[in-house]
Amino acid sequence: MRPYVSGTVSGPSSLRSLTAPLYGEAETAAGRPMIRRLTANVTLWPGSLGVEPAGPVLLFAFGDWRLALQDEPDGVTYEQRLAWAEQLTGTLTVDGFLVLFAGGSVRLSPPGAVRDGVLVGPQLWFGGLSRRMLVLAPVPDCGRPGRAVLDARHPIGASTCRDGYYLAVSGDREFLRQVIEEVRPAWP
Repeated sequence: MRPYVSGTVSGPSSLRSLTAPLYGEAETAAGRPMIRRLTANVTLWPGSLGVEPAGPVLLFAFGDWRLALQDEPDGVTYEQRLAWAEQLTGTLTVDGFLVLFAGGSVRLSPPGAVRDGVLVGPQLWFGGLSRRMLVLAPVPDCGRPGRAVLDARHPIGASTCRDGYYLAVSGDREFLRQVIEEVRPAWP
């Protein structure tokens, strides 16, 4: 399970996504040296390999969790990076789940937020090592849920929105059918 959320610093033009790298810190480092440490728990790395064009990556450490903020080539300023590093905080629940908080000029996208037809609010991504992947996102208005965007290895094969939750799934036909028919998000 990997969290995803987007947010801004100093205005909507600075929208960036935060995701948990599939292979953790090793995926971000990819054998390359860190550019610099911004705060005790945030480091700056060269852009992701194989992602063209790609700007630097901010890597946040919250306990065992790692979140990467991939910048764009014309990216945010040093001051905006520092704002992300200083104003995005996270705590772990007793069950080990990460809860993020934003302050100052940093704003996280709320549940159901859509930009350019893409769902940018909080999501949980399950799977990803194979072709099978499931996205679960709270969407208060199922009438306009937007769509999830993953990566080339995980094209969305089916999706639905019901009871305030958006589900998107990639994988083989049987997996798609099972998820769409049987997954029912529920809170305790």
